Amino acid sequence: MKENKNNIGKSNTVIILLAVIIAIAILLFFQYIFLNRLNRQHAYKTGEVMAEQVGNLLLSNDRKQQVLIETLKENYISKAKAVAYFLENNPDMETDQPTLAHIAELMSIDEIHLFNEEGVIYFGTVPRYYGYSFDSGDQMGYFKPMLSDKTLSMCQDVTPNTAESKLMMYAICWNSDGRFMVQVGIEPPRLIEELHANEISEVVDGLPVNAGMYIIVADSETGEILGSTLSDYTGKLLSESGIPVRTPEDKETVNYKSVLKDERVYSSVGKADKYIILVLQSVREINKDIPLLMMIVFLYLLLASVLLIYFVKRLTARIFREKRNASIDALTGLQNRRAYEDEIIHLDEMPKEERENLNCIMIDLNELKLINDRHGHEAGDRAIKAFAKIIDKLFSPYGKVYRIGGDEFAAFLFMSVSQLVQLIEDVESEVTAWSGENNISLSMSYGAVSAEEYPDMPIEELEKIADERMYHAKTLFYQKSGHDRRLSTKNQVKLVR
Repeated sequence: MKENKNNIGKSNTVIILLAVIIAIAILLFFQYIFLNRLNRQHAYKTGEVMAEQVGNLLLSNDRKQQVLIETLKENYISKAKAVAYFLENNPDMETDQPTLAHIAELMSIDEIHLFNEEGVIYFGTVPRYYGYSFDSGDQMGYFKPMLSDKTLSMCQDVTPNTAESKLMMYAICWNSDGRFMVQVGIEPPRLIEELHANEISEVVDGLPVNAGMYIIVADSETGEILGSTLSDYTGKLLSESGIPVRTPEDKETVNYKSVLKDERVYSSVGKADKYIILVLQSVREINKDIPLLMMIVFLYLLLASVLLIYFVKRLTARIFREKRNASIDALTGLQNRRAYEDEIIHLDEMPKEERENLNCIMIDLNELKLINDRHGHEAGDRAIKAFAKIIDKLFSPYGKVYRIGGDEFAAFLFMSVSQLVQLIEDVESEVTAWSGENNISLSMSYGAVSAEEYPDMPIEELEKIADERMYHAKTLFYQKSGHDRRLSTKNQVKLVR
């Protein structure tokens, strides 16, 4: 029986675990859909920002036909913003001097300086300038308004710099969250070179982009690709490139899925004056971390579920064990008086038609005190356990058996009166046949009453009638045996004589 219960318990655990795994799988499926949607939204947002940044850079480039210095001021501010944007999207590069120097080289910038919120240089491509601030001289003091207005972007005319009196132009801006300022510096002799560097193809080709991101700039009227981070596309027509383009209206950005070289991409198309700007991002690259994340979440949830099932099972088993122990007699393993009293309440609440075959039996083990006095309490305990085993074996198939006192037992059995008579005869036969150490024998006195005798009587009243009948039988037994359990051992011996 215990093995069957264990097998059932293991089977239930497996079923629960399978159900948990299925539930986790369903949860992960919806999480996968959610993460894909979230990544797509993030990609489109990034594409919009990048398209806007590129558009701003292109428009700034077009204004170079105006007064050269004024145009370069805007250009340099755009470079500072581009560096700030790149650093925001690549935080690790904020303290990576070789990479920052490489960015400066790509963007034709002589110096890049990062200022903190107090206006002090804390990093850049020129380490000897670290620690300089807006209070270090008139040239640097020009940028003090930046400290009081984080929306400002400023560019200085050609001015000797504070550290070396070297003629420079500096442009500065805040990053988007106002955490730091980016300043770029360019020497005037390079102004002519700037004109060439500001060609669309050079500008786009030099843009720092993340892995799996491609930028294409085309003329909105002719469809000619003027610049691209994919060099083999420059000079072609959009219609020949195989890239499906949805031209946006006005300055709004259009987002959609498309294919680039057999690779699915998220496309963001913006418009800046006469330019069409395409920002394409690889779907595979954007979602590359999802499988690993899903696996980690799956393992975490599975482990958490297994531990939860384990602890719940242990707690449940403990509760049932404690509940069972609270209603079990420690010596015999039968249910105790507490369980007996609970059963009386339960039976009283039971419909009368379900109590038709109910029988209440009160049983006493005879001469237990005599056994204890002659052979010791251990012998008495063995006698009680032997007696309990017999009545439990024969009564249990028909109902519940209880030990309600030292030598007092009770049972509620569902059977006909004729069956009960035969059953008690079988019990008496086994009890009489039992023999323990020192030739100890057992006998019992009982009283029984059927619900058929008193259909409307509460269970407590039936119990009293059975108890009276049992005491009557016990009195007859002691009168016949000459052993009155209320007398001392000495008196009992006299009576035997």
